[in-house]
Amino acid sequence: MTAISRDDTYPRVTISLLKRHLLEEMSPETRKQFVGSLERWAADLGADVVEAIKPMCDKGYAILSEVGASGAVDSFNERFHEFAALNPSLKFNNTARRTLQ
Repeated sequence: MTAISRDDTYPRVTISLLKRHLLEEMSPETRKQFVGSLERWAADLGADVVEAIKPMCDKGYAILSEVGASGAVDSFNERFHEFAALNPSLKFNNTARRTLQ
């Protein structure tokens, strides 16, 4: 299995979170902002990566709350394996685009 670089963990979890929120009711303006964020991530990571990532589940959201409370980026990176276990789509890798470490 190809590992995801530390630089890619934050964007992948953020994309999953954005997709979770897009399942909720929201104003058209807010929805447009969320979609715009996904489009910016697609420009950086590749549209295929963004499309492959599924919305965050409730357990993933609870982990994110814990990580956010600590405020440590290292804590976030160290717990990526937990997010990926709950949402295997976070591990999607388009090797034609780039090789992840």
